[in-house]
Amino acid sequence: MKRPRIGVNTDITFHQDGTMLHTLRAPYADAVWKAGGIPILVPSADPEHANTCLDGLDGLLMTGGDDLDPRRFGKEERHPEEVPLDPGREAFDLALVRSAVKIELPLFCICLGMQELAVVFDGSIHQSIADSVRGGLAHRVPDGSPAHHEVRLTEGSFLREVLGPAAMVNSLHRQAVESPGTGQAVTALAPDGVIEGIETADRRFAVGVQWHPELILDDAGQLDLFRGFVDLASRR
Repeated sequence: MKRPRIGVNTDITFHQDGTMLHTLRAPYADAVWKAGGIPILVPSADPEHANTCLDGLDGLLMTGGDDLDPRRFGKEERHPEEVPLDPGREAFDLALVRSAVKIELPLFCICLGMQELAVVFDGSIHQSIADSVRGGLAHRVPDGSPAHHEVRLTEGSFLREVLGPAAMVNSLHRQAVESPGTGQAVTALAPDGVIEGIETADRRFAVGVQWHPELILDDAGQLDLFRGFVDLASRR
């Protein structure tokens, strides 16, 4: 069967000589390939061209990254611990998600990608879980950490269908969705109440997870999240 073409947005970094780079951490592309898709890198561009950048794609994977400008979700000042996302990437990412939603392109959004999915639908973000959630878990742990806390999945959701009633996940985030956007449902919760998954009911497929399944593909069900996404993209 022909592999579907899955767009994967990239980060903006800078070489030591000042040259701007479009970069992607390999586990994202590896996960798409293992799930049966062909990863197609989508470098940041002029937001006005976001729709054109989706031409020929069967699905879109939105990746993790730094922190959104709080003005994107109705807050004025940055938290002292925030690491600002590159403004060029931020504007393009949000335009890319909006364009994908408009044409009903299957969307799988990870970490920052989930927060962008919420913001596009007028949701809001906790700027610091440590400040907002009393008695919370340690959600910001070393990069690539193994799964170490549980999430509970909502009955009837895509996440529940794939992972069952509960799953162990990793945590690599300082921020999280505070309130999902219009038409979005919370479909995964950590024990401390932090939102770990959202799904958009009135779209063909728009799912966000706060954890990083691409880093724990050997754990039960995590690769199946990508397989479910890629399978839907193949039937679009």
